[in-house]
Amino acid sequence: MLLALALLGCPAWSRAEAPVIESMFPLGGQAGTTAKVTFTGKLGPGPIGGWVNFPGGVVKPDGTNGNFQIVIPTNTPPGPYLLRLFNTDGSSRPRIFMVGIFPEITEIEPNDSVTKPQAITNLPVTINGRFDKAGDVDLFAVKLATGQTLVAEAVANMLGSSIDPALTLRDAAGNQVAFAHDGIGLDARLAYPVSKAGTYIVQLAGFAYPPAADVRFVGGKSQFYRLMLTTGAYLRSSFPAGLARGQAGSVQLNGWNLAGTNQVLAHPVAAAAVTGRVDFAEITRAAVPNRLRLALGDGAEVLEIEPNDTREKAQKITPPVTVNGRLDRAGDVDRFAFSARKGERFEFKLLAGTLGGPMDSVLVIEDAAGKELARVDDSAGDTDARLVWAATAETNYFVAVRDLFSKGGPDFVYRLEVGPPAPGFTVAVDTHAFAVQVGKTNELKLTVTPVNGYACTNLQVVVEGLPDEVTAQVPKIAAKGGEVKVSLIASVDAEPSNQPIRVLVVAPEFKPAKVRPAIFTVNAKDTSPELFINQTDALWLTVTSGPALASPVVKKKKKK
Repeated sequence: MLLALALLGCPAWSRAEAPVIESMFPLGGQAGTTAKVTFTGKLGPGPIGGWVNFPGGVVKPDGTNGNFQIVIPTNTPPGPYLLRLFNTDGSSRPRIFMVGIFPEITEIEPNDSVTKPQAITNLPVTINGRFDKAGDVDLFAVKLATGQTLVAEAVANMLGSSIDPALTLRDAAGNQVAFAHDGIGLDARLAYPVSKAGTYIVQLAGFAYPPAADVRFVGGKSQFYRLMLTTGAYLRSSFPAGLARGQAGSVQLNGWNLAGTNQVLAHPVAAAAVTGRVDFAEITRAAVPNRLRLALGDGAEVLEIEPNDTREKAQKITPPVTVNGRLDRAGDVDRFAFSARKGERFEFKLLAGTLGGPMDSVLVIEDAAGKELARVDDSAGDTDARLVWAATAETNYFVAVRDLFSKGGPDFVYRLEVGPPAPGFTVAVDTHAFAVQVGKTNELKLTVTPVNGYACTNLQVVVEGLPDEVTAQVPKIAAKGGEVKVSLIASVDAEPSNQPIRVLVVAPEFKPAKVRPAIFTVNAKDTSPELFINQTDALWLTVTSGPALASPVVKKKKKK
């Protein structure tokens, strides 16, 4: 079901550029409420619609000056979603809109000193704020009881704000009792077990991102954040970090203020929750403000067994296999022994950062004498590692897993996939939105990249979500892949409209068929924040009527 605002009952207006969002505030809202959000940027003079990708979501203008209402259904799971504004000429780039479960309030100035913090009378709460000027810090006073654990989560960078937040917890006298700089990417997360009841002050500040030559707190008109404060349950990680597709199982949830023993809670996973051609499932629990990502696999799965730090105690594995492991402590190294024939090729995939954890993966191949034969770090463009390697002799080898900075702990979970290199392909687009005029044709350009020697000649392209009277024409794809130009053809009977679309590339020779969506990377530059949702297959299509555009209507795809 497509969810967006239809522009109805409006007269035709002259051509304008697609909306450009420079900032939005607040950066999210509470499930079961209607959030009032103000956008700034180049929004144009004409009517603007909006779209969000959670079921039942509605975006509608609220007067003028970029004010909108975003209706968030009660059953919307917490977490990040995509949001767009659109007009008759196209769509804005997707932005991140965060859905929470706690009541939301707005930061109130002045609150930049220990003597003038903003009093927070009720927990849990989510505070929407902004660093107004350079050097600004925001402070909030909360009352805590002995035995409680305060969890503070400040998200900004991963929502698109160009700041690197830092959290400091102080007692009523202003003395620092806890500090956190990172925890969720570059965003900050802090947990503090209270040993003495009283008033505590949560201080939030932001460093420049990308880092500046002079280290200082920053501020400005678009330096927004969301600060969540709770003494209730909060999830940090799950172990194992993945399960076999279509099979019921159980994971241990790690976090704070959980009802289990030692902050570990058993969580059953039904088979229906891990079924389908997706790479990940989501773990959610009632009254918990965040969710976890659970990887899905199609082969044999085993658990890492300690001790396995040395080659003498390495855990034996037989590829193809997926190992679910964890670096239990600082300095921990997990080793796995496997046999190989001369010339036998293996593909190693080490997933950690993709799962939302703090681990910066390093993968090393060693021989029986401990000589390093290959090493990889961040090969996937993030904190995960991937390596294709061929054995030089018929003997035993070792694969070692560790953190780049020798860190460890209950949240340093990973999945190590070892097997023969799997042929396949990836699909990318460098444009998030496309437009075609009624009675005309336009091109949608894909980049198809073969992986591990795959020949792309049998690939098929399907465009989902096209409105009536708009069709796609696809050329034959070359064996080596490359640029593929898909023609979008709007007949003279097509109506002006806006809608999300997906482009799927299918390899029918695999059983089951491999399906890869065309992926757009929202922030592709190294200096851009790594967003909660940095890649998406939710592209956009605008059908225009020409220089004078009729009122567009967002359509639903007809059921087959």
